[in-house]
This record gives sequence, structure tokens and C-alpha cells, in this order.
Amino acid sequence: MILEKRVLIVDDDEDFALILTDVLESRDYTVKSAGNAAKAIELCRGFKPDVALLDIRIGKDNGIDIIQPLKEMHPALICVMMTAYSGTDNAVLALRQGAYDYLRKPLETQELLHTLERCYEKICLQKEKQHTANALLQSEKRLEMVMKAAAIGLWDWDLDTGEVLYDENWLQMTNLPFKAIEKGLEHTLKLMHPNDLQRIKTGLVNHLKGESPYFDVEYQMQDRNGNWLWIYTRAMSLDRDENGWVHRVAGSHMNITDKKKAELKANELQIQLQHSQKIEAIGALASGIAHDFNNILTVINGQAELLKQISSDDDPNRPFYEEILQAGERGSALTRQLLAFSRKDIVERMVFDVSSLIRDMKKIIFRLIGEDIIIETELPDMPVYVEADPGQIEQVVLNLILNARDAVREAEHPREEPRIHIRCRLTEDAIGKNPKICIEVADNGIGISPQDQKKIFEPFFTTKSKGKGTGLGLATVLNIVERYKGNIEVKSEPGNGTVVSVFLPAISGDIKSALPSQLKQTELKGSEWVFIVEDDDSVRLFAEKALMMQGYKVISAAHGKDALSKLEKLSTMPDILFTDIVMPGVSGFDLAEKVHDKYPDCKILLTTGYTNMDNLNHNGYPILSKPYTVDKLLRQVRKLLDDEAL
Repeated sequence: MILEKRVLIVDDDEDFALILTDVLESRDYTVKSAGNAAKAIELCRGFKPDVALLDIRIGKDNGIDIIQPLKEMHPALICVMMTAYSGTDNAVLALRQGAYDYLRKPLETQELLHTLERCYEKICLQKEKQHTANALLQSEKRLEMVMKAAAIGLWDWDLDTGEVLYDENWLQMTNLPFKAIEKGLEHTLKLMHPNDLQRIKTGLVNHLKGESPYFDVEYQMQDRNGNWLWIYTRAMSLDRDENGWVHRVAGSHMNITDKKKAELKANELQIQLQHSQKIEAIGALASGIAHDFNNILTVINGQAELLKQISSDDDPNRPFYEEILQAGERGSALTRQLLAFSRKDIVERMVFDVSSLIRDMKKIIFRLIGEDIIIETELPDMPVYVEADPGQIEQVVLNLILNARDAVREAEHPREEPRIHIRCRLTEDAIGKNPKICIEVADNGIGISPQDQKKIFEPFFTTKSKGKGTGLGLATVLNIVERYKGNIEVKSEPGNGTVVSVFLPAISGDIKSALPSQLKQTELKGSEWVFIVEDDDSVRLFAEKALMMQGYKVISAAHGKDALSKLEKLSTMPDILFTDIVMPGVSGFDLAEKVHDKYPDCKILLTTGYTNMDNLNHNGYPILSKPYTVDKLLRQVRKLLDDEAL
């Protein structure tokens, strides 16, 4: 446990550093700040921070350049970079120089606190690993002291008579009565673990033949209480005649059980650390490609949606448009799964009926499962509400169903047809203070062994054959469910199928006020002026077409500077500015401020494909995350123009 959390802020903006200090000190962090590199290095010597929040531009200094000097003083120091610049080159350079993470200004409090939590989780894991390593070192030192004091078990084997002599220390160490080993070596070998016995015999025979100077081996031996002890034996021949025949072998036994346990604990911690690093790597990769990939998906899904809208029901090309939409949605789902697994996704919470969501999913469920498996659903007539991101809950259901499908197809069903049962219900204690909704997916597939049940939620663990499973499905499900303070139960037996139950807090009380309002398709039309600013040409053209098809008048610009130039020439105010956030030159945030200053009544709607801006609302401006659909764009624009809460 970390008793004091020490954070060093290095930023030449005194007001920003003061605000950041107040935020952190109010949450029990001990904070010191420096306005330049020299002051930061000086403070670091005495303050010994755990985490350093470094601005990339510190006056004339570069925050990246002081990462190494700070870490040379405190190797365990975790550095997190901060910048108001939109480029990624500095971020990559900082990470290469040893930075742990990268935050973009203006900082969102929850994102900052979440980053610090991850920093201290890593610190705790490193300290625990060091503690285990120290314990292992102390164990080794104790063993050395025991050896120096001759407190080790000794044995002496006379090959001519077959007699083996053991000293008192050996008997105490193995906790064996003398009568258990008085019959000689063969009886002692019976106390050794069957898996080690052949290795012990082979090593001993090789030594007796003269093929090795010593006989040394680690193995397990059972004491009188049935406990398995780890023993290290080292021995050598003491009496070999001219014909090479050995008459006597003497050696020692050392109890290394504590050492083995410490090594096992250290290995477990190393695996945990490797998993953590893999998660971070996936999160960084997914976050890095999300922007460009989300732009591409916006265009693919959007254009296919527009083609479908203008086509008639008997258009022979209509099925192709639907296939494109389905493929695009699968691409979106894949991005969401990677981001949800690394917790870098953009969450859009709302109150919705889970049973309706599952009903709406039936078509895609039947398409994914196929006709060879019976699908049964058991959904309540009354709505059951949760507050979550519908896309994430849909992802949870799909992942569980796909796992059930694979389990069913791998099983043999001599007496019954392959079957998956999907159930949604309120738990029996729903009348109490903490009602919960249960989403249950049951199958009659191969089942899961007790050993595998302990590992199924571990990242990258899979029982499927190579190429058929990433090991991220259930890890992603667990991340999503825990995000909404839910839990998961798994009941399974090999050969008897599996039941996975997801429990989420139910919403009760005044549901109507919490439900998002719905607009009819005809109400999405408009005649207002929309100013679109988007640096991706394909995305911009799609947004223009989607709005103009509904009657809106559109002005567009390719970037912030272009938009400012066109604003100067406008004779009338646009009704709404729809701008991307991250653009070269003038960012969407800066553009929004300038438009608001000139046209206070102009509505502002931001959009982005980046994922490190979740929950960010700059001056109350709403954000539409990419990839967005035609319907979602129209509804957001219409609601904003009608002054409805988003």
C-alpha cells in the first residue's frame, strides 16, 4: 500500500499548474510544481515523486529532454506527458524516451485521475514484485546460513550392503520417522513424486557410470503428513575402484520448498506484468489507429446507408448495400472490442430497455449462428432498463453467443439437437434496494473444465484452436460489465454445457424522464444552414450529402484556417457549426470558440475519431464520435437545433 502519493507537475503555465495542484491535493495527492527544467530536477532530488506530469513545451525547455535526467535520479519514476499540440510525433518520441502515457490538453479530470490510478497500479505491482524478489533473496541467504552451520540433511549410501544412513537433520527436515526409511534406498524412492522418479534414477545411474562429476537433482518428496516438499539433492561418489565400480555415494538434502513457492509467486507476478504490458500495447495500438480507421468506417457505412435510402425495395443492388453495411458494422465492432478491452473507448451512456435491444439483435444473431443451431429466447414482456452504452451491452451479448456457438459446434449431441438459450430477467431480489438485470446465455456444448474456468477471463487465454480465438472475448466482456458495476457468474461441466449470467444494476423510479427522446424520420429534415469543417475529404463529402438530402443548406471547409477565411465572407450566421476536433493548424476547439465569439447564437457540434477524448465536453459543446451513421448525425443536428438536451 502506498501511504503517500507524490506527484511532480512541470509546466510553465502557473495558473494551469495551480489548478492542477488544487485538483490533486483535494484527492489526497502530495503535489509540488516547477516552471522550468532546472527547477524540476532540483525538486526531484529531495521530493522523490512517484509520478511526474511533464508539459512538452516548458518555456524554452522541452519536457521530453528531462525524462532521462529525472529517471536517472529515480529509476522507478513514471513520467506522463501533457501537451496542447495535436500532432502525434512528440507522443511517439516521448514514449521512446521512457514516458508511460500521453495526455492532451485541456485535461479532463476523470481522464487524468484514471491515468494516475493506472500509474499507481503499476507502481504497486512493481513494488510487490520487488518485495517478492527481496523475499526470494532473503530465502536464499537463509539457506546459505543453514549450509554454513551444517544444518542440512546428510545421507550416506553403501552400495555393497545397500544400507543408507541418514542424520538427524535429514529426518527433521523431511518430517519422517526413522522406520519409514530404515529399509534402505528403494523404500525412500517410494516417497518421491512419481513424475520425478525416472529423472532421479536416470541422473543417479549416469553419475554411477562416471558420465557426470556430481549427482544433483530437484524433486518432490512426501512427508508423514502427506505434504509435498521440494528437495534439492547433491551427491558424489566417494569410493570408486580401478574397474570403475562405485562402492559408496554420499550427499546432502536441502528443503527448498519456500524458495520454490517464492519463485512461483515471482513467475505469477511476471505473467501479470506481461499481461498488463500487452493490454497497454493493444490499447496504444487501437487508440493510434482508431482515428483513421473510424474516418474510413464513417465513409463506408455512411455512403452505403445513403445508397440504401435512395434505393427502392425491389432494387437488385439493395442486398449489396446491406452487406456493405453489415461488413462496416463488423469493422466498427472490432474497433470497439479492442478499445473496450483496453478501456480507451468512448462511452455513450443512456437509459434503454435491454429486452428490446436483444429483440433488435435477433436478425444478426441468427445470421451469425446459422441454421444448424436452435436459438431460443426468453424475454420479459415488461421493459427492463439499465444505464449503459447500448453498443457495449450488445457487444457483451454477441461475445457470449459466439462463444456458445463455438462450444456447441465442438460438442457431440447423440441425444439432443445443438441449442443456445438466451434469457433476460430481473433477479428475484429486484424488489429490494439493489435490483439487477440478468442476461443469461446457456448452451448444451462441450462445457468448460474447472481448471479452465479459473482462466477464461484472463487476456489472451483461449481453448480454441490456433486462428479461431483471440482470447480477448471474455476479457472484454468482463471489462465492460465491471465498468457498469456488474458481475458475471459461470456454471459449467465438461460435456454438460455452459451457463453464463451477466448481472447489471437495474434502473427504477422515473424511467420516462431518463429515456432519450425519439424523433420520427420526417422530423429529421430541416432547412437551416450547416457549416461543416472536416479535414478528411471523404468524410466531409459524406456529411454534406447526408444533410443536403434532408433539405439542409451546407457550407463546408477543409480545415480550420479555411473555415475562418470563409467565415469572414459570410453575410449571415450559420445555424450550426459541425467541426472535427483534430485538424492541422486551427483545432476544432479553437474554431468553435472563434465562431461562438462572432455568432453567440450559432450551435456547436464537435466530432472526432480519437479515443482519448472520452467524456470530454469543451465549454458544454457536445461531441459526436466517429464512426457515426446518417441517422445519428441527423438526430444530433436536429436535437441541437431544437435546443433539446443531448
